[in-house]
Amino acid sequence: MPEGITADWFAMLQTEHTLRCSADYLLSENGGFLLRDRQPLAAVGSVPSDLPWRNGVVKDPLQSGIWGGGSWNTTTETGPFPDSLSFSRIGLIQNTNNRSRYFFELDRPLPGSTSGSFFIRRNDTLSVHSASLLSGNFLFNGTSWEGNRYGWGTWASWSPGSFSARAGFSRLNPGDRRPEMLAEYCAKAGSMEISAGLAGAYADSAFEYRAAGGLRLTAGNFTFSINSNIQNEEPGFWGGFTWAAGGLLFSALHSSPSEGQYFQSLAIRHEHFNIVSRLSHEPAVAADLKISQGIFRGKAAACWGFENDSLDLNCHGLLGLDWFKGRLEAGPRFNGTMDKDGNWAGTADAVMGFTLLPFSISAGMEDITSSLDRSWSFGITWAFTDIPPQVSEEDHNGR
Repeated sequence: MPEGITADWFAMLQTEHTLRCSADYLLSENGGFLLRDRQPLAAVGSVPSDLPWRNGVVKDPLQSGIWGGGSWNTTTETGPFPDSLSFSRIGLIQNTNNRSRYFFELDRPLPGSTSGSFFIRRNDTLSVHSASLLSGNFLFNGTSWEGNRYGWGTWASWSPGSFSARAGFSRLNPGDRRPEMLAEYCAKAGSMEISAGLAGAYADSAFEYRAAGGLRLTAGNFTFSINSNIQNEEPGFWGGFTWAAGGLLFSALHSSPSEGQYFQSLAIRHEHFNIVSRLSHEPAVAADLKISQGIFRGKAAACWGFENDSLDLNCHGLLGLDWFKGRLEAGPRFNGTMDKDGNWAGTADAVMGFTLLPFSISAGMEDITSSLDRSWSFGITWAFTDIPPQVSEEDHNGR
């Protein structure tokens, strides 16, 4: 298996597929907040949670922390910032049905003990642009997005340690202009951790606020946490415990979010699989499985909804063959839903890619089963870092 970021070439043919192929995503109903570095991207307000971030994952209420609002959320991380080396990545996928995608990423050190991270991404319907500058404890970020609605924001934050504060200005809706502030404090004492945060924004001649807090206790392999949230006089509460044993992580939680119905969740997590359930409100159970063994790698996620007797299924599988110092891979990908009457609706794709680091070349036929939407995609990804070249012992002995 080729090492490096270009080895996930197949995700570029449909960038949201990697995000959707998880049990937590299928239970999330594509809702919740967009959290960046465990804080909401916008202090108060709604940002599309399905933006094509380069490392976005969906996490449950316990994993999301005090700003998660008691729901499943899409989370992403800014760093790590480079201190001495540069890294860049470029990709372009052309599509015969006007569904082209592209991305550009650059992480590099800058003069004055400053580091920068920049990226642009576009999938079928959404695009996001972001620039971040880090200097000591100060972080400046500017982000814009476009899709079902357009928005942007700029934020400056200061994080000297257990305390962080930020101020910003954003536009989340047409005609919306909102200055905002957010502050968070986290104190640790032995096995106990206490967090508290307060955020406010002035929008449409009205002041909106949000307050959050949480307590986390750890005893051996057990972790207990309880969180609360109040937003515009609407309280929310969620909490539960996790237990780590033998490579497995067991968790149970109850959530009464500020918005929506209360529910419970039970989960079993492992490095290669997850089994997650949602009880009470719209009960469902979901699971995902990741395999990378020999010539095969793939992942599958499925969710059964008991209320509507429906099944959601996202999966892909790739057979690979090593050739020289590269790898050729090909296989199918499927996203579909079955209703209570047994009728299927979805898309099936066939993809193929060749990776010879730092390049990947890929091609695919998308929506094979649809005579109207069937299309071809083809493209290339390229990754570069200024790490000095290294000669392996095998190559050295062969000279």
